[in-house]
Amino acid sequence: MRPGRSCAPSQPDLKWRFESPRITVMKRFLAFCLAAWSAAALLYFGRHSAALIALSGVIALAGFDLLRPDSNHGA
Repeated sequence: MRPGRSCAPSQPDLKWRFESPRITVMKRFLAFCLAAWSAAALLYFGRHSAALIALSGVIALAGFDLLRPDSNHGA
């Protein structure tokens, strides 16, 4: 073992858990916007395909799911 090194396992990087709530909200809103624009693009380029209409609905609903409040922060 080299000097200065411990044999204890390294701690995982927990920085992502302690982000400010504002940054978390911005990331979730960005993901919602990407989901909404992806659903719109599928509708535009799908050319009235029933399968792509259904897929765009699933993507849009998944985007709405991103905007739910966190249950661990209270309502």
